[in-house]
Amino acid sequence: MAIGGAGGGRGQGHMRRKIAMRVESLRGAGRSGARLMAAFLMAGTLLSSARAFGGEGRIHELAEHIRPILTFEMSGRRIRLNRDIWKKSEKNKEEMRKEIEAKYAGRNLPPQFLDSQLRHVSGRPGVLQLFASLQSASGSHGVSSSQSGSTYRQSFRGNGLEARLYTAGPSGPFRMALDETAERRISLDVADDGKGVVRVLVTSGSGDFLLLVTQAEKRFTVVLVRGEKAVVKGAPTYFDFCRDEADFTEKTLIPLLADHGMAPPTSLYRPEVIEAVLLELRPFSDVDEKRVAELVKQLDHDEYAKREEASQILTRRLLRYRAAVSKEFKSGKAEAEAKMRMEKILEAPRAEKAVKIANDCRLASDADYLRGLLDLVSGPDRESVEAALAKIKAEEEAEAEVGD
Repeated sequence: MAIGGAGGGRGQGHMRRKIAMRVESLRGAGRSGARLMAAFLMAGTLLSSARAFGGEGRIHELAEHIRPILTFEMSGRRIRLNRDIWKKSEKNKEEMRKEIEAKYAGRNLPPQFLDSQLRHVSGRPGVLQLFASLQSASGSHGVSSSQSGSTYRQSFRGNGLEARLYTAGPSGPFRMALDETAERRISLDVADDGKGVVRVLVTSGSGDFLLLVTQAEKRFTVVLVRGEKAVVKGAPTYFDFCRDEADFTEKTLIPLLADHGMAPPTSLYRPEVIEAVLLELRPFSDVDEKRVAELVKQLDHDEYAKREEASQILTRRLLRYRAAVSKEFKSGKAEAEAKMRMEKILEAPRAEKAVKIANDCRLASDADYLRGLLDLVSGPDRESVEAALAKIKAEEEAEAEVGD
């Protein structure tokens, strides 16, 4: 790759015990592997960010400022950094002026100084503005920067963290490296050449932890070393890896990336992706409309647990139910409690990305993926998956007969 230089233990312990109990119950039902992990996700019992490597250092503390820079997304069957977030973070001149004035308030500096500061930062890419926010949050003051055309190099150090960033245009090579200088001494190095080649490297100062994720033209590979144990897994693309190594992806890879300051790409077994596939296999019907009416009525049930149950179902299946819930909300017939809950449910962001992933990866016609859904769905949803699998099998048999 040609790139330039550069939580509460008690609460988590309780969550781990809940997961362990869930594991045993699912094992007793005969589920395993990818289907087992997918069931965890549907039940919402997986830890959102496991403490994969002990302790909490500067990278973990500053994760909310790192993630906007290092957010990954699926693009077709591969992954890339989400550069749209960088673009959306760009501030106009007036916003920047207010920030500069607030930063130097009370110092009685001449207007010429403030104007020079504004000229210095105006027109800079959004990713540099995000990097500046990270520097400010870190409390570091040793800053250096250089620019040549659309290529920028920037760094800072101090307060337990060294950071370096290189970017060459909105769609060109990018690299950011973060090194903790105390505590865990974790190092994080992320590079994306803008053409599909991606590398993520996380190491510990003690030398007993390493995570390497690489995406080349025809290979996605993960290398994980923890103590004396080493794991190497690979597949042609992230899509294939996520489908074939679902348990490892959900239980190990995604939590590790999240634990070290990154926003991982979604997986194929996230509830919203599953919903997108099911909606393609079985469009909204009268059965669904009746179900929504029942759930909306339940939102005003006397028992709190029943109201919560209805809210959770409507939220989980909002991709399918959104239009019907919106219709019920606008009708004005619902009681105050139900109306308040519907309003909150409808505030959830639309799942366009999940739909795009399902469409780009053609999950509704992927037999291996659909077989993985059979243990997760029931009723009309299961029937639609079974029908899709039967259709795929019939098409394959027909093709085989033609070949003979």
